[in-house]
Amino acid sequence: VGTAFPSYSFVANGTPTPTYSVGSGALPAGLSLSSVGELSGTPTAAGAFTFTVLASNTIGSVSSATVSITVNQSP
Repeated sequence: VGTAFPSYSFVANGTPTPTYSVGSGALPAGLSLSSVGELSGTPTAAGAFTFTVLASNTIGSVSSATVSITVNQSP
């Protein structure tokens, strides 16, 4: 909590280039997922979080990954 999350990029291949979104669950408060797949921010609440990241493109191809993150309280 209160420490910047090291930026992480999700990668999926496809034509047209996929865009990213959260399909289910919720990101930790303070983190965001950009449409190009970059997860970044500074968490504001401790806890365990599980969410699904979707990569999809305009022709209907979809890939997903389930992600679990634990945010610890700052000392």
